[in-house]
This record gives sequence, structure tokens and C-alpha cells, in this order.
Amino acid sequence: MIRIVSLAILLAAALAAQLPVQTARQIAAELTALNDRYAAASARLKQAHPEIVLIKNKIALVRKDLEQCLETELAELKGEYAALGLRYKEGHPKMLRLAAEIKWHEEELQKLRPEPKAK
Repeated sequence: MIRIVSLAILLAAALAAQLPVQTARQIAAELTALNDRYAAASARLKQAHPEIVLIKNKIALVRKDLEQCLETELAELKGEYAALGLRYKEGHPKMLRLAAEIKWHEEELQKLRPEPKAK
């Protein structure tokens, strides 16, 4: 009995230690906050200042996380849209909601990816 309780406590501790999964919208909000923080800091500090460097590095990491999350969620949404398309017509509210979500994800990915340079 004590062993089962100990295992349950260890499992609960392990689950509590896991970071919650963030959605693309949450990560996008975090990126916006970091960009605002960078703008405020760069107005008063030089680019080589450790705080500026730290914020820029964090922005790069969050952008990468956001891109991966957007791609994953977009693939899931497109699959869900295709599956619902077998049951509903395009104008159905569920289809419209998914189409709007897909559009938002595609637009966010477009913002993250630099445009190809003209030759």
C-alpha cells in the first residue's frame, strides 16, 4: 500500500513539473509582449546592452517555437476541415470557424517568414 502511494506521489510530482502546452495564439501574444519590451528597452539602451541581447535571443526562440506550433496546428486544422467537409457544406458555422482559424495561422506564418529577396 505504501509503495502504491509513493508511486502516486512521484507520478503527481512528475505531472506537475511538466510545462503546460501553449497554443499558437498564446505564443503569439508572448512574442508581441517581447517585441514591445524590446522596443521600450532599445529606446533607452544600446544594442550591445545585456538586456537588449537577452530580449533579442528570447525573441528568436519564441519565433521558432511559434513557427513550429503554427505549422503543427495548421496541419491539424486542415485535417479537421477536410474531415468536416465530408459532413457539412462550406457555409456551415463549424466550417467557417475552421476556415477563419486556418487563415489566421497562415497569416501568422507569413509574418514570421521573410519574403524572398528580388534578384
